[in-house]
Amino acid sequence: MPTQSERRRAAIVHVASIPGMAIGLGFVGPLIALRVLTRGSTFVRAHAVAAVNFNVTVGLVGLAGLIGTASLSRVGDDGGPDWAAGATVVLIVLLTVGWFLLTVRAAMAARYGEAYRYPVAAPFLRV
Repeated sequence: MPTQSERRRAAIVHVASIPGMAIGLGFVGPLIALRVLTRGSTFVRAHAVAAVNFNVTVGLVGLAGLIGTASLSRVGDDGGPDWAAGATVVLIVLLTVGWFLLTVRAAMAARYGEAYRYPVAAPFLRV
């Protein structure tokens, strides 16, 4: 069972992504926390690695979505609706809401001392 301090540090690791996500770099906070807050705790390290992997995955999916919809948008203006711009807005809103809900869920799991695995995360770092 993780100690109170480990549970608090693991929750901070997940919440650390929120300020960075405002500029699309949500992985920076958990990456810094991985270096600073782990201090030999496998519980905190596991949560930090999961947070970094998830935030890198979300960032890459968002970037791919923006590039994909930008490449499909119209160059000329013929007066019709630009469906690619609408698709980009929908993608970003859904991705942001999903990211936020999963981040809060992971922080809550860490605070309760539970192991948590994000449903969608590429394994860039290993525990």
